[in-house]
Amino acid sequence: MKRAVAFLFARKSTTDMAERDFLMAASMDLRWFDYSAAQRFLDTAASLGLVVREGERIRVTFDPTGVSVPLDFTPPPDLITAVPRGEDLFEEILQRIVATGGLDAKAAIARINEKQERQNVEIVVAALLVLADLGEEARSLAPRVLAALRGG
Repeated sequence: MKRAVAFLFARKSTTDMAERDFLMAASMDLRWFDYSAAQRFLDTAASLGLVVREGERIRVTFDPTGVSVPLDFTPPPDLITAVPRGEDLFEEILQRIVATGGLDAKAAIARINEKQERQNVEIVVAALLVLADLGEEARSLAPRVLAALRGG
């Protein structure tokens, strides 16, 4: 997911774009998805904290040029369906971070993205690490995180 988002922003040499431009690039320009699937792609990227909606624009929450993406990149066909398994878990961890960490959602997502880039781990793992860094009990979530990573 992160590679696909990085590719879209890096190819435009920007960190923000109109939502419509993002959707058109993912559907019409690159032919990765049909338009409704491109919308689900954007929604999933937003729920994972990879992009933030700001009115009619979206902004990437990480440095897209810092992600290694081949020039001929095409996301796997199951990209949209593969991600939601961990999405609910990510949202649950994010809510716990916000509730216990004294951070708003935007700051929590920024911290999670920073941890993800520094540790080079999946977003749900980074969220769990941030929760643990805040001194909160995270061990009980580890089996669910592992299951999500394994696709179950």
